[in-house]
Amino acid sequence: MRAIDGDALFDKLFHAWGTEMDGEPVWLEWGGHPQAGWALVRVWSKVNDAIYLTYQNGNTDFLGYVLKDGGKIYRRKPEEGAQK
Repeated sequence: MRAIDGDALFDKLFHAWGTEMDGEPVWLEWGGHPQAGWALVRVWSKVNDAIYLTYQNGNTDFLGYVLKDGGKIYRRKPEEGAQK
């Protein structure tokens, strides 16, 4: 399973996931960051391409920030030992 990451894929991510993934859970791997794990995708503004993640503790981050900081988003949790 391949992760979506990097600046080049951000526009594709918004247009592909934008309305489709609004409110859906995703698995976030973020290099030991405390927010790694399950999060909800939320579309704040389709006009401004503003997508953010809401974590289990209620905190939020813009998806672009997470991706630029090395976070990887999956539609489901990768299996242990699976190649990413």
